[in-house]
Amino acid sequence: SVAFGSNYTLSPTMINELRVGYTRASTDYERPDRLTGAMFYSNIWNDPQNTTFPKSYRNPSFEVFDTFSHSKNVHAFKYGFSLRRYAFGNTDYAGAYPTVTFGNSNGNTIENSYNKENFCKPSDAVNNKCPSLQYNISESNYNTFENFYNNMLGRLESVNQSFYSNSSLSGWLQDNSPRERNFVTWSFSGFVQDDWKIRPNITLNLGLRYELSTLPKESNGYQGALDRTDEIGADTTDAISDFQIKPGAGWASSDKLNFAPRAGVAWDVYGTGSTVVRAAYGIYYDRINSGVTDFIDRTSYGFDRNITEYPNKDGADFRLSEDGFTITPEAFALTPEARRSSSIAILDPNFKAPRIQQMHATLERRWAKVLWELGYTRTRGTKLFQYLNLNQTKISDDFLTAFNELRNYLEYGAPLSGDNVIAGSSGVFGTANEAFEALNGYYFRTGQLGAVADILDRDHYDKMAAAGLSSSYIRNFPQFDRFIYGTNSGESWYDALRAGVRKNGANYSFRAFYTWSRSKDTLSSSGSSYIANLDSFNPSSAKGYSDFHRAHVLNLAWRYALPFGRDIYEETDQPGWVNALLAGWNASALGTYESGARFSVNSGMENQYAGVYSLADFDDTTGKKVGEYYRDSQSRTIYWIDPSAARLFTLPEVGAPGTSERNFFSGPKYFNLDVAMHKSFRIREGQAFQIRLEAYNLLNNTNFGLPNTDLGCASHINPNNSCSSVFGSVTSTVGSPRRMQFAMRYQF
Repeated sequence: SVAFGSNYTLSPTMINELRVGYTRASTDYERPDRLTGAMFYSNIWNDPQNTTFPKSYRNPSFEVFDTFSHSKNVHAFKYGFSLRRYAFGNTDYAGAYPTVTFGNSNGNTIENSYNKENFCKPSDAVNNKCPSLQYNISESNYNTFENFYNNMLGRLESVNQSFYSNSSLSGWLQDNSPRERNFVTWSFSGFVQDDWKIRPNITLNLGLRYELSTLPKESNGYQGALDRTDEIGADTTDAISDFQIKPGAGWASSDKLNFAPRAGVAWDVYGTGSTVVRAAYGIYYDRINSGVTDFIDRTSYGFDRNITEYPNKDGADFRLSEDGFTITPEAFALTPEARRSSSIAILDPNFKAPRIQQMHATLERRWAKVLWELGYTRTRGTKLFQYLNLNQTKISDDFLTAFNELRNYLEYGAPLSGDNVIAGSSGVFGTANEAFEALNGYYFRTGQLGAVADILDRDHYDKMAAAGLSSSYIRNFPQFDRFIYGTNSGESWYDALRAGVRKNGANYSFRAFYTWSRSKDTLSSSGSSYIANLDSFNPSSAKGYSDFHRAHVLNLAWRYALPFGRDIYEETDQPGWVNALLAGWNASALGTYESGARFSVNSGMENQYAGVYSLADFDDTTGKKVGEYYRDSQSRTIYWIDPSAARLFTLPEVGAPGTSERNFFSGPKYFNLDVAMHKSFRIREGQAFQIRLEAYNLLNNTNFGLPNTDLGCASHINPNNSCSSVFGSVTSTVGSPRRMQFAMRYQF
């Protein structure tokens, strides 16, 4: 880091402050064990070498900041600007070198003389039916034998490698080339501000700020966009099946109308500083973070291709020691075929800077040598960043009817109508049994409409045209699986009441703050990964409590200097040995209480849309509380939703979203107390020796995590489920058990 600064006084009422800085942070993961040639993952022992690929990150930034201040009568003016260039780049060798497995699937079977059929079964051995040269072997042991056989001979089950294209998408880079990215953004802000002292005890703050942040641009052209993006949007469902990739194109244009007014007032009610009222309002703009950039870049179409080949699937016998098997990527097509084989992420070309309005008011009162505070804060977020899947499976009335007919046929033998689009006389499949075979009868039996639609569209799209169905019957954009669209559709609401007390003494301080809040949004996500929406065609339907919502929060902080040795109130002192041993001890404590995190109860079924577990139905008419500890004495299982309360949840109707709301329920509360004591022993001037005694979670309180919220793991829904934990049970904790430590530090 390099920084330069200057404070220049032009006159007694004018001063200019200039700051210039450059910072470069980088992280390298060299991974010297990773070979540049083929390297294998063993399936029967722990690999002695680290097979992880090397990668590096770099984040240089440059910033100029200047503020000019001058005062005139009752006004204190400020003008300023900042200009910042921020770059974030990475070099990633992930998949650049071949990775090999030696398993026993995908045609990598062993020679006939060692086939399982030639081994004796345990039952045959008991009945003396085994020839003398054969030995019995269990299923698991035989599987181990197969893997060991293939490992020893180096027989290739699979070979995986990634390839990266050039910036123009006209060809592939040389084998073993890394994925290289260097994104750059610029941000500029300017402001004017006036602190106007209307009266000796009232100050009004008025200001206006302008912000411009460019969207990330890849310096070497490794960036692309789709054509015809002006024809799509969060509210548009028009189908398109001939998108083309435009290499080198930017994702969107930058929003240039980001004016942010600010206003605030401070009122010393009595002019003595004992009672102060403060209030403020402001508009703030957010920018696209590097996590969003990385996700969209990695999910862009065409710049990389990961290929897995199975060399021995057709009866060959390729081995690691032999040359002759290589992976060659196919030529890249700028117009992807409508095969739903890969997903894409793009940014709305008309994306606007997310906007947040914030207001707060605070009353401070000093009474009985204690500072009391009471405040209120409201925040409203609009045009917030949120991903939508515009390829969310569409469920038309005829498809829903056809699905329910097949379900009734499976359950009760009810006949199908002739116009059933799935298995009618002119449907995609000729008979119901063919449909069950192709689309998995389990999904019909469990009412998973979204899963059936997904399989039909992804695996059997070639049969849809003959049934009179368009290529976009299920997905709007059949060239892709998921079509992830970065939009301004997110919203948030936050309200909070705060109360606090602060007290400082000669040898102690105390802080206590309580907050009651309510935070809601349409999705809690930073954008660094895709989180499926409950309904991408109606994102506002997911409005609910935020993932981070905590209704009640209490924070306590206490510090106390023990009154031993030197007398802090008198001009007297103790003998030297007393001060050396007893003086200077400090004790401190931090306590936190939070009400439980919010959670949703999902059905565990894709009964509406593919890839999305719909919410469960909830019967809230009984008045029974959901969310309290219950311990089963027999199984010793701890529940947050006990088995009787679990029966209030049922599966929603096919095609319905579920009646319980997102994040409607509260989890276990959180409490923690940390304490510490420390003392410094002065050795000589500039040198000291410090000892610390620390205890974390002093009371050894167990803070439980959220329960299992998958209704598919409930015994009254799925008695034969294979879940690792029961619905409503708690299997995790937050934080750690009590930990005590002793530390010593030498200061010089």
